[in-house]
Amino acid sequence: GVVTVNTTSLVVDGDVGSIPGLIADPGPDGHISFPEVMEAVRRTAWYTITFNLPHGATINLERTLYLRGGHHIVIDGDVNGDGAPDVVINAPGEGEISLAIMSDHNVIRNLVISGLSIYSLGAYDNRVVGCYIGTDVEGRTANSSGIGIEVGQGAWNNVIGGTDPADRNIIAGNTSANFTGVGVALFFGGWNNQVIGNWIGVNVDGDPLPNEIAVLLWDGASNTSLRLDTAYNVIGGERTSVGCDGPC
Repeated sequence: GVVTVNTTSLVVDGDVGSIPGLIADPGPDGHISFPEVMEAVRRTAWYTITFNLPHGATINLERTLYLRGGHHIVIDGDVNGDGAPDVVINAPGEGEISLAIMSDHNVIRNLVISGLSIYSLGAYDNRVVGCYIGTDVEGRTANSSGIGIEVGQGAWNNVIGGTDPADRNIIAGNTSANFTGVGVALFFGGWNNQVIGNWIGVNVDGDPLPNEIAVLLWDGASNTSLRLDTAYNVIGGERTSVGCDGPC
């Protein structure tokens, strides 16, 4: 099935017991918000979340939203069908996460997002493709909470990017004045995760837009595939390309 977010509001006043319930009863405001959908999908599977919003529409979250319970969910931020992101999801604040994936077989596609986390043993076989992580909606300038994407704490068999150019993520501009910003963090307890085909530290035009650290391997990330040759990931402009905290 398909459910469509049609407001940048954060109001939750509809029936969030399930996606069919929310579609039937979106609440007094008559709109379906992203927080409403994320609450409703906890009890639902096999849905695609789309957006009926203009290019550049921004949803400024006040708290992290969790995708847990629900599975086989696709979140697709390409509104106009050109294969590029149109919708911006901003984290609640510096150093915070917008969206945390804790379930399986989900796809995050064509979103502009600051702060994305995939964690827990239940988070497996997820894909993040075609997203701008840490940039503005055009993929050219920084718009980040300082955290790009992090994978770990039991998460396994997840793929960030892919060999098809349409699956390439732009992971850039993840910096902070108060801590060390990271593009991709692969940390303890995660295993068999892949980072492939992304542009890290460069913008959509291939110009430098550095993260402070491109990729950080934290102690305990095991059997992780990170290819650094240009056929796989392009990394440029970083203060540190690949950093290790613990054995690598």
